[in-house]
Amino acid sequence: MASTSDRVKVLENFGLPSGMAEVLEKEDRKVGMRIFILDNSGSTSSSDGLHVPKLKPGDVSVQAQSCSRWEEIKRMAIDQAELNAQTQTPCKFFLLNPKQGSNWNNLTAGQDFCEINPHRGNLQDQVQAVRQMVDNSGPDGGTPLAKCIEAVGKLIKDDMESILEKDKRGYLVLVTDGLPDTGKDQMVTEIRKLCVAYELFVVVRLCTAEQNVVDYYNKVDEEVEFSLDVLCNLEAEAREIKAVNPWLSYFPELHAIREGGTNLRLLDLLDERPFTGDETAKFIQMIMHCKGDNPMPGWREVDKYMQALNELDRRRPKVYNPCDRTMKSMVDMEEVRKALTASL
Repeated sequence: MASTSDRVKVLENFGLPSGMAEVLEKEDRKVGMRIFILDNSGSTSSSDGLHVPKLKPGDVSVQAQSCSRWEEIKRMAIDQAELNAQTQTPCKFFLLNPKQGSNWNNLTAGQDFCEINPHRGNLQDQVQAVRQMVDNSGPDGGTPLAKCIEAVGKLIKDDMESILEKDKRGYLVLVTDGLPDTGKDQMVTEIRKLCVAYELFVVVRLCTAEQNVVDYYNKVDEEVEFSLDVLCNLEAEAREIKAVNPWLSYFPELHAIREGGTNLRLLDLLDERPFTGDETAKFIQMIMHCKGDNPMPGWREVDKYMQALNELDRRRPKVYNPCDRTMKSMVDMEEVRKALTASL
């Protein structure tokens, strides 16, 4: 198994600042498994998807690219497979519409589902299997979310019972662009069964901006009693965050961490309300402060704090800002000052 320092290095290489990599590595040690359900229904052929290429060494800019919703789902799945393989966090990927048809008792590994597990073979081969599975699939069929969740619950039973015995948590990530075929109640019932049985945290990653779909899942989020986080694509999520915390450049790596599920509360709160002064300073410390940096002044000494933050900013690389589709500082200095001053 990878050491703590190795896992931190993986997260740093992924694009996270060292302070945030250390916090997330500690949180990720509590994760026993991530389960992804990938919507490959016919509607995912729509061409309103979004992809932001990864920055390579030496790149100073990057441009978002339009693509199909299925291509967006594919790329997310591959990115999550690669990241979880490198951090050696077990995860499973299930196609919403398996090629075997409606017989969920007869799924084929590598065709209908794949797993990343350091105890079950070569990790790079497992990542390649995920890549091949999504490459060989495509938009077709309906959106049988309730039926799929019910079947997945049976298939992960042994894994989840083992995870609970180790006092770890699991995440269920629904990557979808549509409403369930059988209505909200049945889907919520099946999710609730898993949450009660296995204490799962749920992420719904929407690959559409259709308002009726967004409203539907936000309504589910408001009504259910279990932990559920609804995310849109990178640009839509960045706009929501900018509306309440305009000081942050919501860069793609932050979005990827939220897509896979995290228990880091500040990440969940980003799009819900303005941060307090304490929360703003804590988040900035996490994304910008590195080992060897001088301690930051208390944020209530706003002028001293901003002077130190400007110095940090000069030493940090620019990140991709989805709202402007340009490379910018991780934080907007003027907006940080406003946020801190408003909390005094």
